[in-house]
Amino acid sequence: MKVNLEYESIDMDGETHTSKVLALMEIKKLYYRLVFVEDLSGEGSMTRSIMMLSKEAMRLIRKGEINTDFVFDTTLTHNTSYVTPFGNIPVTLTTETYDFSVSHPEFEEENPMSKEIIPADFSINAYASYYISIDGQAIPMSMKVKVTPA
Repeated sequence: MKVNLEYESIDMDGETHTSKVLALMEIKKLYYRLVFVEDLSGEGSMTRSIMMLSKEAMRLIRKGEINTDFVFDTTLTHNTSYVTPFGNIPVTLTTETYDFSVSHPEFEEENPMSKEIIPADFSINAYASYYISIDGQAIPMSMKVKVTPA
């Protein structure tokens, strides 16, 4: 089903970036899977992203101009790479806080896959505050996500 995805992130320089895209959402047994495409640099190069949201964690996988696989989970430290056209940057991601909510509890049941139509006031909200460590320097960052019907 098509949904509106809005996310706001604070980057390494402390700048706030807001993105609003149309995404395809699949409701899985334990998480929500969102697939979307966006131009991250503003130069016409498209990046395909997959965002998975659950009660426990958020995962963001990007493939294209920028390649990443970030897991936001307060129970683990995630070692990964941030791959750009300028090179591969090894990073460590440590999630400080993660909050998640769904506006309709029936979409959090054991088998939400049977839900084909979402209510007009449906929403998913997620928030992660985290640190990205590059060469031993921990930089505070955050991401706020909101999903609503298209």
